[in-house]
Amino acid sequence: MGKKRKRSLKKLYLRSVLALAFNPNGDLYIAESDTRNTYYVRLIDTAGKITHFAGKLQPKDRKCQCSVNTTTANPIRNSRDLQDCPCALIADDTTNNAETLLSSNALFQSISAISVSPGGVLYIADQGNNF
Repeated sequence: MGKKRKRSLKKLYLRSVLALAFNPNGDLYIAESDTRNTYYVRLIDTAGKITHFAGKLQPKDRKCQCSVNTTTANPIRNSRDLQDCPCALIADDTTNNAETLLSSNALFQSISAISVSPGGVLYIADQGNNF
């Protein structure tokens, strides 16, 4: 009989899902909230890669006990660093472009809906911000 292979499966849990939207390319945006009322958006691309897209941890919630610093504005993080981190919001590398930095620093109060235009622009309805 064959040998059993041990597989290291990384568990990534969705928190409280608030809204879902697909872009024209088939990527899925997920608006979420955690137990500390932190609101954020993650993106799952068509290859299954999950990345943090928008939303910043609120200052009172920056008590992550993981070995990697997740509180900087644009940290260098990857899935190896965050394997056992229960407070991580992302699952893969972030980028250094200006749009990503702006979206990852957005502080949402209460996301109520998300929508994607035919051109691929993501719109986020946040009840706590009067923009």
